[in-house]
Amino acid sequence: MTTRPTDEAAELASATQAQTGADLALSPAAAHVLHLLYHHRLLKTRHVHEMATPHAKWTRQVLFVLNQLHQAGLAGRVNFRGTRKDSLWYATPDGAAVVELSGDIPGRAYRMDRQRASGPLRHHALAVVDTGLAFLRHGRRRGDDVDPFDWSPEIAHRIRSGNGPFETTHLVSDALLHYLLVDAKRKQRAQMQFFLEVDRATMPLPRLAAKVTAYASYYDYVPEPTKASHSRRRGSPRPAWRMRYNRFPRVLIILTGARPQRLEHRRLDLAARLQENPYLASERSGFQVGATTLEQLEEYGPTAEIFLPLLAPHLATPTSRSHPRHEDAAGSAVRRTALPEVEAIAARGRLSQASPALPFQGHGCRSRIL
Repeated sequence: MTTRPTDEAAELASATQAQTGADLALSPAAAHVLHLLYHHRLLKTRHVHEMATPHAKWTRQVLFVLNQLHQAGLAGRVNFRGTRKDSLWYATPDGAAVVELSGDIPGRAYRMDRQRASGPLRHHALAVVDTGLAFLRHGRRRGDDVDPFDWSPEIAHRIRSGNGPFETTHLVSDALLHYLLVDAKRKQRAQMQFFLEVDRATMPLPRLAAKVTAYASYYDYVPEPTKASHSRRRGSPRPAWRMRYNRFPRVLIILTGARPQRLEHRRLDLAARLQENPYLASERSGFQVGATTLEQLEEYGPTAEIFLPLLAPHLATPTSRSHPRHEDAAGSAVRRTALPEVEAIAARGRLSQASPALPFQGHGCRSRIL
């Protein structure tokens, strides 16, 4: 992990000491900013400001660093919406080489460039960043353990064996997010992982439903045994996901890019489509999918009752327990739920096994703060 600045303004004011990429000596703050660009691929100026200098009132300090990195050839810039005030930033090949040479964060094969940063897919990439920032912002307010490197974009998972096209043999999550929920008073911590899927209401609904179904395929996928694996293991083969995760991360669909009423219709239509899918009818322990909107996530945070469980038809029914209040197209309240770790901590450490209102029940890894 990169070194994080303790005095943001002072660190950023002395960010660079040279002007050429090969000999550039970076301050810890400048290195931190470069690592952010590499890790998240494409960021607005305000994104970098909120990640790197959350307590600074103005963006001028972080702009100084970004411009120095740009002049040194380590960061590229694209004017967003025709104005330099809201620029988009990314690590250049030289900048990526500096980050990879440090070995502070895992290397990634994907490279952002000016063409991609100017293309139509940038809107989706930026929406993923906005989603991660909603978790980060809320976590900072609560005192939870989360930082800008706790979500990673585009994580690939193999979902079937064979040598077919990548898009048919792999599932690529928009992001994988780690979140450590902290209750300092009760000395409790709950570790959570999420597969994030950000939908800007541009993807056909059947395609979105197919991607959710692909997560079930990943849950079920057991790699074909090889001679080497036969010699190393005994017993029945394990699902592939257990080789990467202790628990299957819950899938969160984040809807954005349209009016609230349209997003609510899309959410309910997606739930109905998934519940009619016979492949998803089989019970999978710990496999849970919820949906909310980016607007609700930003306003209320992930610990509020904003998630509609998409695979449980008895939960997506009218109820008086909605907070904040949500309504379907007919004006009836629709049940939303909080994450189970939140309800568990609120119950003083007792995980309720009776309430059907928890879409992610019993899925947290709880530990004591020493």
